[in-house]
Amino acid sequence: METGREMTNWCYHRFPIAPVINADPVNTNRRYFAMGEGVFQVVILLGSTTASFFLKKSGNETIEILTSNQFPECLSNHVNFTLEANGASFRYNNQQHIEFTVSAMAMGGGFRVWLEMPPASGYGLTVHQKE
Repeated sequence: METGREMTNWCYHRFPIAPVINADPVNTNRRYFAMGEGVFQVVILLGSTTASFFLKKSGNETIEILTSNQFPECLSNHVNFTLEANGASFRYNNQQHIEFTVSAMAMGGGFRVWLEMPPASGYGLTVHQKE
């Protein structure tokens, strides 16, 4: 049973549902997954360095991005995120090792979320949905 901090802080929640991550058949630097209702934790890894953030559907055509502004103990620093294309995408760059772009397209009541990484970056990618 969740109590206090666990109920209000998603950092302490379980994210056991793993959506399928697909490779773009045309651009091998792009990956995508389907996002419906709920909160999704996205983690990009390079060795022991990670970039992590939460995505949450907010209406039919909007996705909320959660960073260290909301959960400083488990998400990447908000200064590494930059909105682009009038908010249709965002770029992450920690000025050291990890850089990628995230965009989304509405589809069937949810979204297809695209992550584009530099060529031959060797990044790992995990996506999990909160219970």
